[in-house]
Order: sequence, then C-alpha cells, then structure tokens
Amino acid sequence: MKLRARALGVVLLGAAAGCAVPPPAEEAPPETAAPDPRASMADEAEGVLRERAEGHERQRRWADALLQWEMLALLRPETADYRERAETTRRRIREAAEKSLALAEQARRSGNLDRATLEYLRVLSVDRDNERAAQGLRGIEQERTRRNYMNRPPRVVM
Repeated sequence: MKLRARALGVVLLGAAAGCAVPPPAEEAPPETAAPDPRASMADEAEGVLRERAEGHERQRRWADALLQWEMLALLRPETADYRERAETTRRRIREAAEKSLALAEQARRSGNLDRATLEYLRVLSVDRDNERAAQGLRGIEQERTRRNYMNRPPRVVM
C-alpha cells in the first residue's frame, strides 16, 4: 500500500510540474514589432563620427581624422567608403610626415635647432611611431647638451 501511495504521489507531482510550465510566448507580427533601439543608436553614432572625421580633414588634423574613419570602418564594415577614406588619410599622414622630416633635417643641417625641433614634433603629431623623428629629437637634445657643456667656463679648483 505504501508503495502504491508513493508511486501515485510521484505521478501527481510530475503532472503538477508539467502544468506549471507556461505556454511559449507568441511573437508579435513584424508590422507591429518595435524598432531596434540599437540600430538607431548606431545610425546616430555613425553620423556623429562621420561629421567629426570630415571636420578634422577640413582642419588638416589627419591623425584625428584617421581615428574617426577607423571607428566608422569598425562600426560599418560593409561600407567600403570608410575603409577607402581611412587609407587616403593614412597616405596623407605619410606625405605630411615625409615633408616635415625633410624640413627638419634641412633645418638641423643649417644649425636651426628650434626649427628642426618644431618640424620633428609636427611629424610626431601625425605619426607618433615615427622613429626618424624621435631619433632626430634625441640627436638635437644631445647636441644642445654638448653645446651647453662646452660653453661653460672652466671650474677653478684649489
């Protein structure tokens, strides 16, 4: 009798658990589905980034423009225009860096260390990893240190 009561309890418990499961939720038809808020946020972000990138280009701030174009290319990888604009900006950065490097080296050869420093810093402002500009600044600092040391009057030791 105990066995039968226990089996009946298990069957009733299982039946009750099966009844407690809610029916699957019905999906709303596509016409009445709410718009995805993430899509509108992405569109808004795209507009802001594009506006910033174009503004930086007008001001010839190539490094800042490149950052914006790269973010746009990540946001919309299917858009080839963003990748092309980023590549064009990279080319402009290389051209500006080469022009400033040539001016810096010319100024350094002529002894105008202030002008050379300015041009090397311009290179680093658009291409922070430019080894030639960093090495040029180190060389200028060494030259200034050497000049300052050589121009000192000798110490008198007694």
